[in-house]
Amino acid sequence: MAILINLNKNFNNTYEVVFDCNILTNSIEKISESGTLYIYNFDPKTKKVGYVTIVSEKELTNKQWSIVNKNLFDKILANCPNSLVIEDKANIKIGKINARNPHPKSEKLFILDVDFGTKTNKIVTNTLYTTTEKYLAWYQSGSITPQGMEIKTNEVMGISSDGMLCSAKSLGLNDKENLFENNVINNIPIESKNEYIGKNIEVVYKELLC
Repeated sequence: MAILINLNKNFNNTYEVVFDCNILTNSIEKISESGTLYIYNFDPKTKKVGYVTIVSEKELTNKQWSIVNKNLFDKILANCPNSLVIEDKANIKIGKINARNPHPKSEKLFILDVDFGTKTNKIVTNTLYTTTEKYLAWYQSGSITPQGMEIKTNEVMGISSDGMLCSAKSLGLNDKENLFENNVINNIPIESKNEYIGKNIEVVYKELLC
């Protein structure tokens, strides 16, 4: 699901729901429904929505960063103008490392082939624990971290890197560090693990939901 950023420190009961931070937004459409204002920020050429600003009469969450729950997600979709397109790219997904190779231009970097079920991404990392066969969490291109880092496909010393490793610390789940470095679906039976490849992380870690 999309990512919810709480702006209450500066603007009362105001939130941003990020769908794809890759989209350059310079047009808006406002929709008011049952006391809630939805501001759809989009690219006028593609009509794709990058994020939605929500001004609500009541508090949606006290978390500064969280993952949108289905109820809020459905409300945003239901109020979206028909002319606009929402593609949910701001995700953290479970992926399995199928291959790990040294970067040709750096002894400290590695190129991973990460299986997400419908696709395999090459992701460059400097971590030593990202070995093959591990099921780990990965920020997808278009998402944003709790620290405000926008995740985009980029080149790392000439190699395209599509996504970024997600640590427990970045999510404030310090007690889950061992799981996030070894197997984020450790409690899932072995015969069912592959069913979780490509699933969003909140399917397992529901505490991340708003």
